[in-house]
Amino acid sequence: DILYETSIDTDITVIEGVMGHYDGIQIGKDTASSYDVAKCTNTPVILAVSCNGMSLTIAAVVNGIKNFREDSNIQGIVLNGIEKELYDWLKPMIEEETGIAVVGYLPPLKNFTLESRHLGLVTPSELRNIQEQLDRLHEEVKDTLDIDSMIAIANKA
Repeated sequence: DILYETSIDTDITVIEGVMGHYDGIQIGKDTASSYDVAKCTNTPVILAVSCNGMSLTIAAVVNGIKNFREDSNIQGIVLNGIEKELYDWLKPMIEEETGIAVVGYLPPLKNFTLESRHLGLVTPSELRNIQEQLDRLHEEVKDTLDIDSMIAIANKA
């Protein structure tokens, strides 16, 4: 009900995942996990994957997460923490190995942090200079994320 009520007059709604995709409120259970929320709301998932120290293993990790539950609904991948040169090499390989569209990457972000707390981000109203930080983030990622593809995935909800 809350998701419906708060998103009824919006073009797009983003649900922030927490912890690992299948990690819920109890160790060993997926209850209240990002997976569970996406399943209950019939929301397509764009999986952010940390790429530190990996190449082909990224595809194995994605396939493991995708296939762990038959209804994972993973529709896109964002590669986190890589430079453009590596992205250009990884994107076609990961798409071929997983069958999932890679919709962009996040380069290592210098001088940018969003504060977080246990299980989530600090809310915008609690942050100083949030607009300045978001403007800086926009400049960093405007050419690295395929927003049109992300919106197309979101429209499947």
